[in-house]
Amino acid sequence: MDYINSKNFSLVIAPDSSSNDYEQHKELKDKGILTIILDHHLADHLSEYAITINNQLCDYPNKELSGVGVV
Repeated sequence: MDYINSKNFSLVIAPDSSSNDYEQHKELKDKGILTIILDHHLADHLSEYAITINNQLCDYPNKELSGVGVV
């Protein structure tokens, strides 16, 4: 991810993806880049390094909601 740096970006929004990309979340955070994940895929846990909105990782009642619904 050398092409993403804080000189060019301060925010990354990842719709319908990236819930499990914990290493990349940390790398972006270390560069001072805020990351927002909007996803519906199963994941091990919430990321420590990104804002994650994922209906599978909370008590939201509709687990069938697709990525577009989360976004």
